[in-house]
Order: sequence, then C-alpha cells, then structure tokens
Amino acid sequence: MTTLVEQLSERAQTLSPGDRARLADELLASLDDESDPEAEALWETEIGRRVEAIKSGKARLIPADEVFAETARIYKSTPFASMTKRVPNSFTKLASTQLSAAALASDSTTQ
Repeated sequence: MTTLVEQLSERAQTLSPGDRARLADELLASLDDESDPEAEALWETEIGRRVEAIKSGKARLIPADEVFAETARIYKSTPFASMTKRVPNSFTKLASTQLSAAALASDSTTQ
C-alpha cells in the first residue's frame, strides 16, 4: 500500500512543468508559516549587521547584473549545465522577489 505522500508525488509528476513549479512554490511557502523565534532573532541581528556594514561603507556592493553574469559563467562550467535548458521560473521569481525585498530594505534604512 502506498502512502499519501507517494500518491500525491505520483499525481504531481503528471502536471506540466509550470504547474509543478507553482505547486512546489506553494508547498515551500507553507513551510515559512512555522517560524522559530530564536532563528528569527538571529536573522534580525544579522540583518542589522549587514545594514550597518552597507551604511559604513565596509560592505562591497556588487550590481545584480554582475552577480547574475558571474553566476551564469560558473554554472555553465559545471556538469549541471547540460541537465537543464533554462533556469526554472520559480527560481527567477524567487530571485527577483529577494532582490526587490533587499532594495526595499535598503531604501527604508536610508530614509
């Protein structure tokens, strides 16, 4: 007898790649609901440290286009590059969301 997780996984495999990515995004987002107060406090401290490093000029900021170009260069030199044709939409959506959040955070700290 198969478990519910195995049944769901089997059914999910029949979805289109876009629907599978959307399902994966929704499942991963649901894990964010379970926060750990200690981890949250540590992240708040780390965020404060990073913001201060940016304000004081100690942090070396790199434009996103340079980061993406370097990431693509490194990725193309790995065996994984031949396994995929393109970066999944869920990754690019996540990356742009994180960049937007970072920009908002830096805007709010400079005001």
